[in-house]
Amino acid sequence: MTEDRARLPSDAQLYYDVLKRIARDYMTPEQWARSCHKDGLQPEEMLAMSYENIQAEAERAIKGKRRPQS
Repeated sequence: MTEDRARLPSDAQLYYDVLKRIARDYMTPEQWARSCHKDGLQPEEMLAMSYENIQAEAERAIKGKRRPQS
C-alpha cells in the first residue's frame, strides 16, 4: 500500500497542475475575443462557459481534500 501511495501526486502537485493549466492553457483575452466572433457566440455566453470551466477545474482539484490546518 505504501508503494501505491508513493506514486500518487501530492496535494501541492495537484494544485500546482490545476493553476498551471488555468494560467497557460486557457485562452488569452485576445484569443477569447477572436473565438467569440469565429464561433458565433455572444461574449456573455463565452464568458459563462469560461467561468464554468474554471470552477470545474477548481472543484476537481479539491474534491475529497480537507482544508489544511493553519
